[in-house]
Amino acid sequence: LRGCAGAWPQLQVAPRLSAGDWEACLQLRQSCREQRVEGLMLKHVDAVYETGRVVGAWWKWKIEPFHCDAVLLYAQRGHGRRAGKYTEFTFGVRSGDTLVPFAKAYSGLTNAEIEEVDRFIRDNTLERFGPVSSVRAELVFELAFEGLQLSPRHKSGIAVRFPRISRWRRDKTVADIDSLETLRELIRSRQVADKADVSGMEEAAGSAEDLSTGSVVPAAGPRRGRQRKQSKSAEQAAIEEPKLGGLFAGLDD
Repeated sequence: LRGCAGAWPQLQVAPRLSAGDWEACLQLRQSCREQRVEGLMLKHVDAVYETGRVVGAWWKWKIEPFHCDAVLLYAQRGHGRRAGKYTEFTFGVRSGDTLVPFAKAYSGLTNAEIEEVDRFIRDNTLERFGPVSSVRAELVFELAFEGLQLSPRHKSGIAVRFPRISRWRRDKTVADIDSLETLRELIRSRQVADKADVSGMEEAAGSAEDLSTGSVVPAAGPRRGRQRKQSKSAEQAAIEEPKLGGLFAGLDD
């Protein structure tokens, strides 16, 4: 693999990390969010590189997802063996006095919970839009997801990465769900952190010290170009780390 990386510079080899016990592995995993990666890839030392989904010799140990509380707004019947049940859901958060849909989720409920939610939807449908049913906003669920990103294509203005149902919050009402402003603040806080990181890199690159003469010389043109591109992407970066503490429901559980 390293030989291939030498032949193709665009192919990057991930650093090899070693840990003597599971406690050391846990510390490495906790540092993944700071490095903007999803987690660790654990591999048996003698395992070969294979194509497809490898079982047994490889294990993707992802960091804990983000969580928020949202209310069920729309539902649609599933496909295949779940074709007769409502199993595709759209969830919303508060925006002032209104509810705004922001994420869809299809997994996370047990078979018994699916039956119960299906009965609720049939008994509490408000409107139908083709295969989609609008339901009374009463059922609150905790959603897990990997990140957030600004998106003009969505009504809420944000896109959610890998949303799924974490648990049914029977102890909460629609008054307890998270707000759209909370999610936007999470995005803004991540952008500020990313801009600070990029600014520090640009400052270091823009005043590289010439060790042979002791003078300060500007960085090369192509290097500055890459940094300007990186700064632009930081403004639209996906969110990978919360900065809101207890404001973000579910992270304190």
